[in-house]
Amino acid sequence: MFPLSKRDIVRHLFTLPTVSAVVFALLVAATVWHAFPASGVEGARTRPMPAVVFITPAANLAAAHTDKPIAALKPVKPVEPECSNELANLLESVGFRGKNHKEAWAIAMRESRGNADVISSTNDYGLFQFNYAAHNSQPWWDSKKLLTAEYNATVAFEMSRGGKTWYPWGLDGKGRTKAHIYQSIGWSQSKIASHITDPYRKFVAEYEDLPKQCRTP
Repeated sequence: MFPLSKRDIVRHLFTLPTVSAVVFALLVAATVWHAFPASGVEGARTRPMPAVVFITPAANLAAAHTDKPIAALKPVKPVEPECSNELANLLESVGFRGKNHKEAWAIAMRESRGNADVISSTNDYGLFQFNYAAHNSQPWWDSKKLLTAEYNATVAFEMSRGGKTWYPWGLDGKGRTKAHIYQSIGWSQSKIASHITDPYRKFVAEYEDLPKQCRTP
């Protein structure tokens, strides 16, 4: 290798790669100086950041500042709880309504306490206690079906003409006890009262204590 002269050294220093490196170094120094001025790094940290502005389209602003009145909210009607009394629900489902529903409920409670599958010592069947000797020749008589609540209540609905007459259960069309029916078979006044009149009145009063949703209009 030959020794270089001063002219060759200067020419070598100012070749294109060298110049590019120097320019790059100057740009970096200028950037650092701008970001961290004489006040140092702490000054850069406390410098407020530029605000960011979100521009809302004019169409959206017009929609937001409308003069149209806001529609009033409709009141929400509270949902009444369903009736939890199975007998009341059953009697309504077969067709009893209003006063007739009340009378049917009181009679079923008097006759069987609302139990569908009971047979009395005198062969009275089911919810409304249909007597075997009095009704077994009727086309609707079915010993098994009469021990199901819906069938028994349906027969009672038909026999009472929708609850308008309760003569087979010892009541007149206004729910009053027909005492002479029981007197004719030898019942005393006290027995009529304890087995027919008093229980019926008791359950009529209890019907009024049922929740509103259980008492049909």
